[in-house]
Amino acid sequence: MCVTHGLFLMDPALEWEYIQNVQLTDNTKQQEAFVNSQVKYDPNNEVTQKPVHSSYCGDTCEFTFPSEKFSLSNGNRIDTENSDSVTYSQCRDHLRMHTSLETCADLTISPNSFLRKFSLFHCLLRPLELSSNLRDERAFVYSLSCTKCCPFDIPLHGKMLVTIFKRLTGSGACLLKGVHWELIGFQGSDPTTDFRSTGLLSLVCLVYFVTDVNIHGSLSALFRQSLDPVQHFPFCSVGINITGILLQLLRRGVLNQLCIHRNSVLDTFMRLFTGMFCCFCKTWKDEHCTILNAQTVFDRLEKLCRKNPRSFLKMHSNRP
Repeated sequence: MCVTHGLFLMDPALEWEYIQNVQLTDNTKQQEAFVNSQVKYDPNNEVTQKPVHSSYCGDTCEFTFPSEKFSLSNGNRIDTENSDSVTYSQCRDHLRMHTSLETCADLTISPNSFLRKFSLFHCLLRPLELSSNLRDERAFVYSLSCTKCCPFDIPLHGKMLVTIFKRLTGSGACLLKGVHWELIGFQGSDPTTDFRSTGLLSLVCLVYFVTDVNIHGSLSALFRQSLDPVQHFPFCSVGINITGILLQLLRRGVLNQLCIHRNSVLDTFMRLFTGMFCCFCKTWKDEHCTILNAQTVFDRLEKLCRKNPRSFLKMHSNRP
């Protein structure tokens, strides 16, 4: 099955089977390959990774990963036990200082040329214009979406990715390619490939989500929900798809009025992301959805956001 927003490249029928296969027992040779995970380094700084020890049983989800420092290709090192976590504000402030607003062209989609022939309709239907400051903030969001995510080369990107893993699982993670990334909902062992459509913006959104105090008490339950034997869904891939939906609505000016009212583009975008993700999880649970229903749920969320984006701000505050 292939979903329009690019969510499920893994065969849905095999995804839960995969999760079951990484559960560990002492009497299974295949599962023994996951035990005693560690990372070894040769003198040339090349990395060899053993598989990750993980298990999921009922309402508990346990992960065990190496606690040593991991060597990156550029010689930088990240200690996953002590210095891996970053806050959203740290990411935002750093990226504002080091991201060029000219990274990509203006992505705003102009009103339909057909409407321009009828000036009255064009005036009534065109989105409100953003102020200069808000346009700069929107340009920053666009630039993030065009910035390549390089967690294995850029230390901040790596710390952001590890922060997401640690918040979801309660355990540190290898900042290397491996099956542990699939457990939190990436499509393969290399999470960088998942960010191609929305770039670094999706990673920033996920950091915001997992560190948001409004859902702190619900985060573990939401993640466990994604591992349900029947109603499972790839957690991080859902977030990437939601980022894509909101980015398209921002490009079309649908979010302009709300951004003007709140005098912010980035903060509004992040709050809408959290609200939409919570709404996705609530809908998924209440309506007993499975992977086959994913595109329908995404379409409904997009339609609701077009009609009433403020509703997701309320969902952000009320959380499931």
